[in-house]
Amino acid sequence: MAATHENEGPIHNFRIEMSIFYIVYFIVFPFFFVNIFVALIIITFQEQGEAELQDGEIDKNQ
Repeated sequence: MAATHENEGPIHNFRIEMSIFYIVYFIVFPFFFVNIFVALIIITFQEQGEAELQDGEIDKNQ
């Protein structure tokens, strides 16, 4: 990030904290969000499968 104030030229690595923010926002945050989403889907299917087993609709091999 080389952006500075108005009427000033760019300075190399002027706002390093903004670079870190974008790395976290676009790489790290989506990674954890997708992991949570997939985990919720897996848990939902497991609970649904266990409920069907308890209701006697299917056996464990189906």
